Amino acid sequence: MSQRMGTKLFISRLSFFTTTEQLKDLFSPFGVITEANLVLDPRTRRPKGFGFVSYESEIQAEKAIKAMNGRLYPTRRNRSIIVDCVGKSCILLRFSDGSFTTSFITTIGIDFKIRTIEMDGKRIKLQIWDTAGQERFRTITTAYYRGAMGILLVYDVTDESSFNNIRNWIRNIEQHASDNVNKILVGNKADMDESKRAVPTSKGQALADEYGIKFFETSAKTNLNVEEVFFSIAKDIKQRLADTDTKAEPAGIKINQQDQAAGAGQAAQKSACCG
Repeated sequence: MSQRMGTKLFISRLSFFTTTEQLKDLFSPFGVITEANLVLDPRTRRPKGFGFVSYESEIQAEKAIKAMNGRLYPTRRNRSIIVDCVGKSCILLRFSDGSFTTSFITTIGIDFKIRTIEMDGKRIKLQIWDTAGQERFRTITTAYYRGAMGILLVYDVTDESSFNNIRNWIRNIEQHASDNVNKILVGNKADMDESKRAVPTSKGQALADEYGIKFFETSAKTNLNVEEVFFSIAKDIKQRLADTDTKAEPAGIKINQQDQAAGAGQAAQKSACCG
């Protein structure tokens, strides 16, 4: 006797900024959604990072699981989708929390982390925004370019398509971000076996050189170069702001003695004619 798996999916590790509409938007390409809800904290009424999506049929639910590269965890009432961690969210988790997980759902919309570091004897608070990579969230993520001081462009060294897409991201940055925003190119999953590597280190370096930006290869799993990447871009931003402050010194108007004397004469004249 076959067990009925159901049409309801439990979605974990959502961004706390995720809306119900964004949840529907992410999962609607796989079938007709009959219900989509976020789990809210009963006290604050804010999202807790979990949600549910129901489809018309089990076939549609199964399609969503396969499309999201999800793992199947059977429960009494529903199935859980957790997507493997492959990129920038894992790098951020490693840097901010010092941890790594092999289970992660793709970022929906925007998420962020905060970490305070010490640099040149000063404490600097870094607010790091994690943007969704999917095309359907492009209008959301581009809005955050305008205020960005630095941007990390992350690709997967085992996925050539993610590397090829870097040029598209750079075009978006050039269109929406400030002209002097600091950028670093990052090739993640450098710990993978060479047989699985699709993008050679030399190819990543060549692209970085083309755009005149720094290049690192990282591994969120082994913590390779993760600290170095964030400290490097923080240092670049700090230096750029210091240089900007130096150039923006207020210009003064120099008045010589002759000008002062002329000004005094004019004042005396005005006083005489108007007294």
